[in-house]
Amino acid sequence: MSTFQPGNENEVQEIVRWAASRNEALAVSGSDSRTAFGHAVNAPHSLSLSGLTGICDYDPRELVLTALAGTPLTKIESALAQQGQQLAFEPPCPRALFGSATPGTFGGVFLGNQSGPRRVQAGAARDHILGVRAVNGRGELWKSGGRVIKNVTGYDLSKLMAGSWGTLSVVTEITCKVLPVAPESLTLGVPAMDAAAALAVLSRLAGSALAPTGLAYVPHRVNDAPELPTAARAQCLIRFEASAAGIGGRVQALGALLEPGVHTCRWTGADSAALWRAIRDAVPVAGHPVIIRLSIPPALAAAVVGEVSAPCVRAWFMDAAGAWLWIGATAEGAVDLLRALRARVRPDGGSVVIMRAPEEIKTAAGVLTPPPPPLAALNRRLKESFDPLSLFNPGRLYPH
Repeated sequence: MSTFQPGNENEVQEIVRWAASRNEALAVSGSDSRTAFGHAVNAPHSLSLSGLTGICDYDPRELVLTALAGTPLTKIESALAQQGQQLAFEPPCPRALFGSATPGTFGGVFLGNQSGPRRVQAGAARDHILGVRAVNGRGELWKSGGRVIKNVTGYDLSKLMAGSWGTLSVVTEITCKVLPVAPESLTLGVPAMDAAAALAVLSRLAGSALAPTGLAYVPHRVNDAPELPTAARAQCLIRFEASAAGIGGRVQALGALLEPGVHTCRWTGADSAALWRAIRDAVPVAGHPVIIRLSIPPALAAAVVGEVSAPCVRAWFMDAAGAWLWIGATAEGAVDLLRALRARVRPDGGSVVIMRAPEEIKTAAGVLTPPPPPLAALNRRLKESFDPLSLFNPGRLYPH
């Protein structure tokens, strides 16, 4: 296998044109931090974007940052922190979930549409993309969007790259919006002995004017980890981020939404931050060989949780007010579990994704929930338009 490491956009174009002339595929990656996601890529050559690093433009006053796709995420976060700003969608670190030795790259976060608990308030990674520069499967450079927040007319092609996992184009540069870090943060724990009780609390808060930035539920049975103290088990975890006065007012208003006499736990400072990093990085389930994430209408969550009684399930937790259900399972019985979950959620528009599993389970069950025929046809047309020879990461999302 040949490995290419371009140092600039022109070299990316040359490599792609060379691959197209030979009709030979490329395994496209950044720092290989999330290669455990998806099927094994069937390609004779690899294209690493680790040489495309650096922040191209950052104006804290405009809340906009542009960087090359291979830039380490730690470099981006450090630059933002110096200005009291952040990637508000809270991108997860791949170390616990994917066993990565690195925290990943700027491009990898967006191409995987990687978001964390603050998604309930800030949206997903794709919602923060303002523009991209990329090379398609013909070796042609294209760009969409730009460096201002309201600049898109017609089709916003840049957002199509989010969740494409490098299968449509080689993205070389991304522009995104950034937001200030809140001055204060407080996490409250509200006891809930089962999923139904937890969802009642979470749905009440999600529909309120209190604007929580984290709504999760951790049951008793999860991985042991220092970031998950015993006091956080069987608790609805509620995070408020605002000024001290703003948080105080929300905590006071929260009392009116809870049952009288409910005792709440509190975490502040480093303890609160560690707790939400654990939720963000799926630590409660990350110790198991099969990790599954369901994206479902929160109203469906109580019924779906019934499936976690399957013998192969070892741990689970809910995030995003019940819209995400994470499951850690053994390999034995996982395929049957996946099929049962998909049959349960697909009629209501839900999806079931294998985040990590042995390749034989991915092959038997499929990494992604198969889309309905009209959407599958649209996906094929998009692939043919961007990458007609199927050069980029063939087979990663669907068996090739």
